[in-house]
Amino acid sequence: MVTGTDGTDFTHRQRIAAQYQISAQNKSRLKYCIFFHYLLFFAMLAKLSSDILDRLDIFVLEIEELQIPKPLWWEYIWCCSLLMSFLGLAAIRKNKISTMKNYMIGIAVLGIIPVIYAFVYYLPQVWYYASTGNTDGVTLWQVCIY
Repeated sequence: MVTGTDGTDFTHRQRIAAQYQISAQNKSRLKYCIFFHYLLFFAMLAKLSSDILDRLDIFVLEIEELQIPKPLWWEYIWCCSLLMSFLGLAAIRKNKISTMKNYMIGIAVLGIIPVIYAFVYYLPQVWYYASTGNTDGVTLWQVCIY
């Protein structure tokens, strides 16, 4: 124990204001979201690799044997949303509200709208399969029937 104190002076020490604690917590959450966005991007890139290699006129037999379906336009647009993550990370680092607004707009346009489009695009097939259990007219990939 320090001489000259009885140990009760801790109540007078400085504390971090609540808004700064909340800000740090939200920045940490956003970093996790951006990290998972990168993971999803690499998964999508693996799906798009067949089409990308075809466009570059590169033939890889192992990838061609997978018979990956041709990608839709929303998948490429969603992949462009990864560029917005750099804005988000810069906004976190510099505490810039305008950069964060641009990040949110970019994620909405390039990330959320294409996913909503995909949801609407595939919903009739999912509904048909869920209600009938029949796979006729449903887009399937690598189906194994035992």
